[in-house]
Amino acid sequence: MKHWSEEREVFIRIRKALSEGTIDGEIISAFPVTLETASSLIALAKEFQPVTDEEYKSEIRWIIETFGRMAKDLAPMINLFNEIVVILENLDEKESVESVRDIILKTIDQFINRLKSSLEITTSNCAKQFKDREKVFVYSCNKTVNTAIIKARDLGKKLSCSYRIKVLVRRIKFS
Repeated sequence: MKHWSEEREVFIRIRKALSEGTIDGEIISAFPVTLETASSLIALAKEFQPVTDEEYKSEIRWIIETFGRMAKDLAPMINLFNEIVVILENLDEKESVESVRDIILKTIDQFINRLKSSLEITTSNCAKQFKDREKVFVYSCNKTVNTAIIKARDLGKKLSCSYRIKVLVRRIKFS
């Protein structure tokens, strides 16, 4: 069975990101791919114009199952997918497409806000823990670690950073 979302550019982009670990040719970590996926779900949920509410729910379930199989190691995304599945399972059968869409969009929006808030809290706390003139070795592409290092430098701490993978770190000046 052909699904509406399969041929959408946003769906193809996320499928590629989840399978290859890249977006626009750059290696990405869990945080950016999770945000991209959540944003893509919003776009797909808004754009799909089904005939019935069951068709809408079916398409959303299919998207989540497809992305879920590919993102089985990304806990935040699995949590989001689980939230949406629980919502779909507990909806009143009389719910209109518009109300289902609104509930799903609100859930994804709340998820994105929680994710961004947790990144802000984590990186701020981490940045405070770095000591001035500390040597930091970063072994992976990780937005949380890179953001914490940037914030530490913004606090005036002079860090000496050594990166195993330098591709993603553009704002950090190497000492």
